[in-house]
Amino acid sequence: DALAAEYVLMHLVSRAPLRSQGGGATAGQETQLPTPSLNITGVDDSFSAVLREALSQLVPSVVHLPLEIEALNRKPWYPVKVNERVNGSAVLQLPAGAVLVLDETAMRTGELTETGLKNLGAIQTMMQSQKLPYDFQFYQLEQPTDQPIFIASAGRTMLKGAGEIQVPLTKEKAPISSSSPVSPVSPVAFEGDIEAARRYLAEARSMAFSIPKELVKHLEHDMIEASKDRDVNAETFHRWMNLSRLLCCSHGEGELSLDRWRQMLSMEAERLGRISR
Repeated sequence: DALAAEYVLMHLVSRAPLRSQGGGATAGQETQLPTPSLNITGVDDSFSAVLREALSQLVPSVVHLPLEIEALNRKPWYPVKVNERVNGSAVLQLPAGAVLVLDETAMRTGELTETGLKNLGAIQTMMQSQKLPYDFQFYQLEQPTDQPIFIASAGRTMLKGAGEIQVPLTKEKAPISSSSPVSPVSPVAFEGDIEAARRYLAEARSMAFSIPKELVKHLEHDMIEASKDRDVNAETFHRWMNLSRLLCCSHGEGELSLDRWRQMLSMEAERLGRISR
């Protein structure tokens, strides 16, 4: 699925950007803004493991979390203060840039306890604001995170974040080959220079990005025209700007071009067309 692969690549190079606070007591401080999580739908219970295996060969850290009722209820996935010490082994306490793969296909019928509900709430907080709550018993403190988040589910995710992007997976026709077909759960193998691929992802993720002044009026025109004909709002514009940035960075380009802008709009049209079918 070439379209889904493009969105996976864009989210691999995403990061929580920093924004300076305006005025008042927080002037001069910076906060991290969320990047939308990627919800890949129409998958079975083997998909997330295959995705984790593939990503593990490309990035330093991938955490795979099956959202099973029993596991969610067992213990907090967020840091909790116990006996004057904060638990340092919480599953959601991850290094910056670690990729989080959430497997919703693992969820079965059952009842979530208070712990389970708080764990889902902590995940949604990460999706909404790229922050992880720390439970200090008498108060909570949210710490900034920087996690590209992938969600694998049969239908649209039950988790609600900041404009999560749904991509229904489709199977494209593969070229006829005399070799044996590859099972979807077979080990993922890469051809070529894997070290070069890893360096490329690291550099693309840290790349600076800008929009040339001469392109701003064209973008504004496209957005005004789109709002006349479709259900387009401020959230849509924010998503388009974010995706155009990620598309450029995934191609090693630090400046938005008209061709990349149009490519992003075409990809979004194809993605939304899949959802409406």
